[in-house]
Amino acid sequence: MFNLSRNHYLLLLVMWSGLILAWLFGHEIIKAIYDGNASVFNRLIQGQSHVTFEEYYALYDTFIRLALTLAILLTLGSPILNWIFKVENRIKPFRLTDLYLFIYISLLCLITFYLGMQGYIDNNNWRIGDWLINYQAGFVRRGLLGEAYLWLWKTTGTEPAIYVLLTQIVCYFAFFLFLGLLLRRQESLLPFLLLIVSPFIFAFHLHDLQGGFRKEILYLALLPLFSWLAITTSQFAIRTSTVLVMLVYPVLILSHEMLAVFLPYFLSIYVASTNRSLKPDLLIGILLAFSIAAFYAAVTHAGSNQHVEIICDSLNPHAVHHCKTEGAISALARSTEYGLNAVRDGIQNQGYFLKYATCLLLALLAFVPILNRFQFIKHNWLASLLILSSILGTIPLFIVAIDWGRFLHIHLVSLLVILLINPATEVNPKALVARAGGYIDGVISKGNFSSLILYLGILFLLILYALSWHIPHTGMDEIWLHHLPL
Repeated sequence: MFNLSRNHYLLLLVMWSGLILAWLFGHEIIKAIYDGNASVFNRLIQGQSHVTFEEYYALYDTFIRLALTLAILLTLGSPILNWIFKVENRIKPFRLTDLYLFIYISLLCLITFYLGMQGYIDNNNWRIGDWLINYQAGFVRRGLLGEAYLWLWKTTGTEPAIYVLLTQIVCYFAFFLFLGLLLRRQESLLPFLLLIVSPFIFAFHLHDLQGGFRKEILYLALLPLFSWLAITTSQFAIRTSTVLVMLVYPVLILSHEMLAVFLPYFLSIYVASTNRSLKPDLLIGILLAFSIAAFYAAVTHAGSNQHVEIICDSLNPHAVHHCKTEGAISALARSTEYGLNAVRDGIQNQGYFLKYATCLLLALLAFVPILNRFQFIKHNWLASLLILSSILGTIPLFIVAIDWGRFLHIHLVSLLVILLINPATEVNPKALVARAGGYIDGVISKGNFSSLILYLGILFLLILYALSWHIPHTGMDEIWLHHLPL
């Protein structure tokens, strides 16, 4: 239905035309708007009353360089993207519903990029600071990526936060793209509609900014990509991809030790997608030792006040706000006892159990239409055991960390990905979804007032489910939303 190649290259042409115009005439446009309404720019840069042109130009030039970098990456990656869409179209031709799905996902993706840039402008001590922990005071947990960004800063002269923002954009792009591709492979999107519009799959970080843009997006980008390969390529390619994941995963663990407990999801996909073979299984088991070693190294080097001081000093003049007292870097010095006390306070004073039990129940409602997908648990006990091990492995996190919403979000996304690559069992015609779908089709086909009421009723329920609640990354926030999150 769609000429994918032509549309793809047309978008590249429009993108580069816009960037060239912005590069050539950006400063003149800024000056013209500044002369007409300087208060707009003053609100953008921390509400300052007097900001020089040079500061505006510097910020603008930074974003132009970032946009050019992304454009170059997208252009260089366009043959790969073109190949991906050709493969998708060959396996299952694109339909009009796919277009609607990707328009929705693209809008969320653009909003995500905008909010990522806001975090960069604010120099946020969680969303940016989390990525800038480094090894300048010696080996410490969560420091690997920050050390790489520090080296890039010293080598290129570009501040490290730009590399953080670039990483966030690439990760979210991969997450949206490959999860969208997994969804379009399904026979019908109707059973997945609640999950698509839910506040905990694509929109979790939009409802709670501090809960998003953290290092788990490395995992959230990699899992759908790996799953897409698992249902698209041969068993040899799946085994090769699994080996690559096992080689890369220690990097994720050294970037944040929490990600170790979610590694079993990759192994469960591998187990469910391949036949057992001694040599590749043994190789993957051996490579697993590297992730175990990385996890041990991370948890035995927790960090101290000295680490915080030296890390923050190493980032000057680009250290995040209140680097030594607030945010992800200062959190390195917090003890396990501090975490236990924070969780205890959350349970006793913030109603953690009630809040997150409510969130879990509301989230599981969206999985009801695809209950038939859970049949794979009966047929693959090893994959099910691996998933269970990840869930049980999260229990210590719930005991020592207050970010319960982040952990729930990761598990819910992982569960959806697992269900998307496992074929549905034969649907019982008397099942709830089948009856609901038949009723909807019957009413709509009449084309009368009843169909309009049904359309509006479904739309209202979807909007209500999407925008009336969310999963807060910590229990300090309320579940129920009294206004639009954006």
